[in-house]
Amino acid sequence: MKKGLLCMLIVIALPMALWGQASATDYSAARPWVRWWWNGNKVDTVELRRELRLLHDAGVGGVEINAIEFPAKRCDSLGIKSLTWMSDEWLDALEVSLREAKDLGMGCDLLVGSGWPFGKETLEMGERAQVMLTYAREVKEGDSILIDSIFTAVDPQVTEKNADRTFELVSAKLTPMTIRSIAEVKDLALGAKAIVVPEDGMLYALVRCRSFASVINGAPGASGPILDHMNALAVRRYLEWMSNTLEGRFGPMKNWLRAYFVDSMELEGANWTDDMAEEFRRRRGYDLMEWLPFTMFRVGRLGNVEKYEYGAVQSPEFKEQVRRVRYDFELTKAELLDERYTQTFLDWCHRQGVKARAQAYGRGFFPLESSLGYDIPEGESWTTNYLRHRIGEEMGDEDYRRGRAYTMINKYVSSAAHLSGRRIVSAEEMTNTYRLFETNLELLKLGSDMSAFSGTTHSVWHGFNYSPREAGFPGWVQYGSYYNEQNSWWPYFHLLNEYRARMCYWLQHADMQTDMAIVVPIDDLWADYGVQTEPFPNYPKGSVYEKVQLLWEAVHKNGGNCDLITPQMLKQAKEAADGFHIGNKVYKVCLQLNETGVMIVKPYVPESFVVQYPSNNDFVTFYSGLQKTYQLPHSLTIKKPWPYLLQNHYRNDKGEDIYLLVNCNLDTAYMGQIAFPKEVWNNRHAVVYDCNTGHESLMELQEGIQEYFFLGPAESMLIIFREGASSQEKGLPIWYPAYNEGTDQSLSPEIAWHVHLQHALLDWQSDTVMTELRDLRATSFRDFSGTITYSAHVQLVAHQAHLTHLDLGPQHDICQVVINGTDLGIKWFGRREYYFPEGLLHEGDNTIEIRITTTLNNYVHTLTDDKVIQHFVLKRNVPTSPIGLIGHEGDVLFD
Repeated sequence: MKKGLLCMLIVIALPMALWGQASATDYSAARPWVRWWWNGNKVDTVELRRELRLLHDAGVGGVEINAIEFPAKRCDSLGIKSLTWMSDEWLDALEVSLREAKDLGMGCDLLVGSGWPFGKETLEMGERAQVMLTYAREVKEGDSILIDSIFTAVDPQVTEKNADRTFELVSAKLTPMTIRSIAEVKDLALGAKAIVVPEDGMLYALVRCRSFASVINGAPGASGPILDHMNALAVRRYLEWMSNTLEGRFGPMKNWLRAYFVDSMELEGANWTDDMAEEFRRRRGYDLMEWLPFTMFRVGRLGNVEKYEYGAVQSPEFKEQVRRVRYDFELTKAELLDERYTQTFLDWCHRQGVKARAQAYGRGFFPLESSLGYDIPEGESWTTNYLRHRIGEEMGDEDYRRGRAYTMINKYVSSAAHLSGRRIVSAEEMTNTYRLFETNLELLKLGSDMSAFSGTTHSVWHGFNYSPREAGFPGWVQYGSYYNEQNSWWPYFHLLNEYRARMCYWLQHADMQTDMAIVVPIDDLWADYGVQTEPFPNYPKGSVYEKVQLLWEAVHKNGGNCDLITPQMLKQAKEAADGFHIGNKVYKVCLQLNETGVMIVKPYVPESFVVQYPSNNDFVTFYSGLQKTYQLPHSLTIKKPWPYLLQNHYRNDKGEDIYLLVNCNLDTAYMGQIAFPKEVWNNRHAVVYDCNTGHESLMELQEGIQEYFFLGPAESMLIIFREGASSQEKGLPIWYPAYNEGTDQSLSPEIAWHVHLQHALLDWQSDTVMTELRDLRATSFRDFSGTITYSAHVQLVAHQAHLTHLDLGPQHDICQVVINGTDLGIKWFGRREYYFPEGLLHEGDNTIEIRITTTLNNYVHTLTDDKVIQHFVLKRNVPTSPIGLIGHEGDVLFD
């Protein structure tokens, strides 16, 4: 087929059964939710009700009520006042929302506090987050270093500085320019205003900063200083004040809420609490303070390391001692956060009969263990971020982040859920801070498919902005993929929600069959680099951290299934003949990673095999060889593994094996042989479940092999193995790989397309005639956004009336086709191809109508004076999008 051609294609005779038969399963409980931003708490009860009904009608199953700062720099508040979080007026608004949601059959979660990480204006100084910082500089004998200059140098580069922050010089130490022993370190006297240096060397100053940061995007009533999450009393007081206020108004919150939610714990580098030194000595058995300045690095925003080589040169022996202390310090912080914050929060939720949902990571937390106790642990997947990675277009191993919608933290979170036996793993999807108006439903679908691959089973769209109608277009916009009724794709949004609900229903009622574990060397990572800010750590390029992601992906892409665990978990595992027993899981094999390679560990096998990493970083090919050489477990054999072919294996309570298969490439189809193990297919039949339509069909296998497995671009499927021979599944049609094997032929070189353009937002329409299909950006309609209807009369001769397939060519917008008055439906992802029964076309005159609904991207480029557009589009140099039917070289072809 010629690339880029709008074609009608004759295909191998495919029965109408290709489309399958609808399943009667009720999947409504698995519908996606949305993060509902109450921008500035400038909410009105009438509008709250209207927006809930709007979401309900779009197929959304619930809302996370999320109070957040008003985006005043880019939006007009219209003079609407802000309600104070937890005030009587705010509770009035909350009550209306809770009651309306209940009437609509929707669920509600409630954010703890506002923004992230939580705090509030009225916290006492002892309840506020603290950070200990190190300052290092070369000095000469007689230098007088002003203490205020040190405070200025280490002033934390946080997102929101707190005006009440205070600084305290804790210690000053002098070392040689090369340190070989702690005995070489000299304590210096602290003057009132300066430090006087007695001799040449390296000065280390240790500074404590209290109340150093404020809540990011905090709304009135819950902005101000961040809470000290390592202070159990402060955490308890905060939470109990909140629940007492709510229960005093509503009674038991279990009657109103599914869960309390905590957003990402980006603690901005908070690493200290009042009794940290005492707790360290009690737990680790030695004094931290003499070592602390040497364990820390120069840091910037979010506490991220700006310079690892900081201060004096350390001898190998001293560096190793510092590594051990650094790990002990990080371990102590993580323990305190777990004991004093996480366990306090979980107990608070469960005493109220309300579930705990959280992004239990950030900076300082155990990246895996912190999610173990949550009823609904959450990760996050992005449409795009500062990397501007191209989802569906790239999936290289040179950068483990590029092309992936999921973040690395998702695998930690889902592994914790598997270990604790939890099936609902939520994800903030698809976080969007760059491509708000460019994002289409296909990209959201593809990203959420990739999120499912990482182990999540419940979508929480990021997010829906509270925006009154009088705010106009684009209204109040915090972030998000412009989930808004004014978006051109809003009338089709329900299709995405129904798709996700169907898929998540199956995943929420099954367990991923992870029978391998990758042991993340978190001890070494913390010892070498300290804790990092998840989900975007800044480990040096080439660190073992990125190899963890590349390896778990490769395991799945080669037909295996794995979780992540920590060295501590492996040490505590019960070793048995069938594997390593950890929590709810049994792992047949563990893969331990270090800086140079992979160690393969099997139970009761004293000798481990160590294999060096691939020099070209091609982990899919590398692991394929590893799997064959060492006979590593896998539940699917993929003859031609491909970086874009994703798979997971699940089993539900009926004993049915379920395979999720995803092609995460936007433009290229996959075709190859796949084979299932005998224990899966023997005395069973394979049902293909289409999550887009809910239709089922039978996949015919030869000894468990599907020779012609096919997935088109951005397509996915579930394959479900059910008991009994396939003949017992009465009425189900046969699944056929829907690919074309026809030959192009010209339909009519003189065809005239009547093109009608209806703007999505303006009272504007236009008509034109095209004899050659092309991108409308090359015409006077280059700024158009809305619906384009192409209609034509096509004259067919007798032999052409047998055509049964229409291919619209390269296309990523929403498409709808009507032939001779018969609506062939909507295509919003994957191949824009239509199969239809023979006889729909006939000899003589035929009418074809093709509707394309674009994004708003090109139109918003013209709104140069709008501050929202300036912020999200123009200043970020977002490119315009192709418009309309581009076709295949401007012609219309049959096949």
